[in-house]
Amino acid sequence: MHSSYSTTFTQNQQLRKLLKSTDTSYERLEFLGDTILEMIVTEYLFAANPSADEGFLTQRRISLVSNSVCSSVSTFLGLPSFILHRVSSLSLKMKADVFESTLAALYMTFGKELTSHFLIHSFMLFANSSTPTIN
Repeated sequence: MHSSYSTTFTQNQQLRKLLKSTDTSYERLEFLGDTILEMIVTEYLFAANPSADEGFLTQRRISLVSNSVCSSVSTFLGLPSFILHRVSSLSLKMKADVFESTLAALYMTFGKELTSHFLIHSFMLFANSSTPTIN
């Protein structure tokens, strides 16, 4: 994980409390994170492609928010190292889910602006290098 985000994550008590809370399940965070991911990616695509039609934007969003891309970004950021698990390796879906739940925790702790910044810089740049060009 990029050092500036890692420091923010580890030093923020509210974020750590949320991620460790028994009241907030991992699945609930994943659910919220999935929605946040789609919203921010949609806003990004809409702004970056002013002449694109709805079909193009939808297909591009589908490719960017896929489990495959989210899993790759999760691995790139080092998120799987924070997961307590009993299996020898994590599935693609598990890595993607961890990315989505982390995104939700970030959103709930710091708000949309910082979450958008994090996503665009750590996710969209990585995703753009592994998917066809957005523009």
